[in-house]
Amino acid sequence: MNTSSVLNSYKFHSPVKWWIILGVLLTGWSVYAQESSSPAPFDWGHIASARTAYWSRDKSFDDRSASWSNSFWLSLSPETIHDFKFKFESFGAVNALNRVSTGPQTDPFVEFREAYVERSFGAFDIRFGRQIIAWGRADKVNPTDVFGTRNLTFLSTDEEDQRLGVGTLQLTYNWDAVRVIGIFQPEWRFPTYPIPPISGVSLRDGRLSAFQPQGGIKLDYTSSAFDASVSFFNGINRTPDLEFKGLNGPTANIELMYRRVRTLGADIAFTQGDYGFRSELAYQQTEKGGNTDAFRQNDQLYGVFGVETTPVENLNLNVQVLGKHTFGEIYSPVGNALLVPLAEQMRFIANQTVRNLWGLTFRPSYKFWNDTAEIETALVYWSQPASGLVRPKASYAINDQLKAIVGGEIALGKESSFFGRMVRNNAVFSELRYSF
Repeated sequence: MNTSSVLNSYKFHSPVKWWIILGVLLTGWSVYAQESSSPAPFDWGHIASARTAYWSRDKSFDDRSASWSNSFWLSLSPETIHDFKFKFESFGAVNALNRVSTGPQTDPFVEFREAYVERSFGAFDIRFGRQIIAWGRADKVNPTDVFGTRNLTFLSTDEEDQRLGVGTLQLTYNWDAVRVIGIFQPEWRFPTYPIPPISGVSLRDGRLSAFQPQGGIKLDYTSSAFDASVSFFNGINRTPDLEFKGLNGPTANIELMYRRVRTLGADIAFTQGDYGFRSELAYQQTEKGGNTDAFRQNDQLYGVFGVETTPVENLNLNVQVLGKHTFGEIYSPVGNALLVPLAEQMRFIANQTVRNLWGLTFRPSYKFWNDTAEIETALVYWSQPASGLVRPKASYAINDQLKAIVGGEIALGKESSFFGRMVRNNAVFSELRYSF
């Protein structure tokens, strides 16, 4: 399976010139600030860390693919200059990705996660640049997180590090407890999935330019009683379809096709006594319509309901029930030894294996030794066919700068299940992180 193009989310597209321009502006403003009458030094608000981690396996489905992942992270949040706020976050890494066709990546790469400028004009807030947009109030499983783009092959002890920033213009109108958030996202970045190799198949991203206008609007309400929002999205689905592009000798050429969808979402969060409740629901309309193509996703309704509590000091428990309804018939090719497993892979990627699917998440965490140590376990389960993922992790702050992390990623289930196909990538990991 050829996935070199799947990793093109890390190539520089034309919007990078925005970040270069912002960097020049940031530097210019800092020089101006330092030369002003104020004797105080300019505050860059920097957070930096160097990380080295060992993974017993990467995401290439190769039993021998142990890897060291080394990276340097830098985040800058400089002080406000003439009412302008800036944010920049980037990292460089070696051995943190895999290319299934050529083995682990050894050459360094740089990722510009965020680089934006923000300013308020009365009741309006404007933010422009590459930024991470994370919608939804549920715990980690967010059906309304339609702008979120990730590289799931990136080796990181923190799942949030897999998020990719995308060039976005965000306009927010603040009216007491209500915020109206409008988003225009012109940049497209391919997400990356660890897809098991299939014999006789060449897999690559479909043709999409870096400029793909997308947009959404969100009405958000925050109060002491509850927080809630409703949202609408019209853009590109981050979960791909498959499309058969013909044969090249005995090899089938398959493309990951990212098609447009419309998503209507809602979420709510509130507390009652010692319990916190969160719920999230999203209806997604695809372009499939009445098409019987087995390689295209159906419309779906996806919901989450969760409860969180702290029964004793330092112990936090979070439980969520997941539900998904797939509309229409789930078609499958008949009598073709190649297309049948491909259609099965597409259904696994979209998690549309049956019309009515339910699942569960459970995440206990416990802090001790004056909050310098923490143990947590994240468990996700999906039914029909039954499969799960367990991610235990323990961390300890040795001192103010040095932190040690150990853990693992363990998929469970038959190969013909959502998580079971990932069993070959089961791994343990460890990391040392030095912050300065």
